[in-house]
Amino acid sequence: MRLASVDVGSNTVRLMVGEDETGHGFRVIDRVQRITRLGEGIGSSRRLSPVAIARTADALGGFRRHWENLGATRYRAVATSAVREAENAAEFIAAAISAGVEVEVISGIQEARLVMDGMAPVVCGDRGDLVVIDIGGGSTEFIHARDGDITDIVSTDIGVVRVTELFLTSDPPIREEIDRLLNFLEKRIDQVYNRFMPTAESLRLAGTAGTVTTLAAVDLGLGVYDPNAVEGCLLTRERIDIILNKLLMMTGKQRLVRYPVMTRGREDVIIAGAIAARAIIERFGVGGLIVSDRGILEGIIEGLLKRPYV
Repeated sequence: MRLASVDVGSNTVRLMVGEDETGHGFRVIDRVQRITRLGEGIGSSRRLSPVAIARTADALGGFRRHWENLGATRYRAVATSAVREAENAAEFIAAAISAGVEVEVISGIQEARLVMDGMAPVVCGDRGDLVVIDIGGGSTEFIHARDGDITDIVSTDIGVVRVTELFLTSDPPIREEIDRLLNFLEKRIDQVYNRFMPTAESLRLAGTAGTVTTLAAVDLGLGVYDPNAVEGCLLTRERIDIILNKLLMMTGKQRLVRYPVMTRGREDVIIAGAIAARAIIERFGVGGLIVSDRGILEGIIEGLLKRPYV
């Protein structure tokens, strides 16, 4: 049996097709993504633009044809920050249905649990404190686990599209813009840290989603993205500093030329993402974070496998 999972994010729409390997989880048949920037402007307008809705619905229609061609018989599509905050979310849901895809709007807590379900095989099981961060376009989810069990989940408004639009208007950003962004980030991250109160001696930090996987791919010098290469690698604060300093000397267009592994549409928001990742690492007092390519897409398929006849 083949299954499809779709993540409608604020910046990127992603598809995964997996095949059930009875008793052994599933194997990935294909992955596809399109950056449609669904959440552009939502921080100020609270509405999804008609153009962004059309772009995203078109991507979803293409995804449906793709997973059907690959033989997937069931799917689940979820929408996260941009859609759950939009006053006109119903317009997007209707456009998606017209494209042949029913999309479920999930909460930040549901999103974080799916991320953890997807990452569980590679990050859970060890004793001590684990904090997983999922830096998205409209929000960042923080998940605290202790001795393998989730103890707390916080969904924040630290989204790379959101904060780029709010703070980083120059290309490349200037010092004053970066300082304002850092002030915003430090307050949000400090609130999460004080709520979690992790045990410093046993703390591990792990990250998933496009920001950290792109930074890892750049750090590894990849020309073409390879999920197996980035899975489990350590992204240190020092390496992020080196990458960030280089990125800040380039325009968005120059970043795409210099780093072909970077998906078009991420060249502007990667600055905010790198700054956020570095600030999180620094506040939690660790040397770096473990990168995982796994996350919400895997979590959706794991859930479908547990409910084979629904």
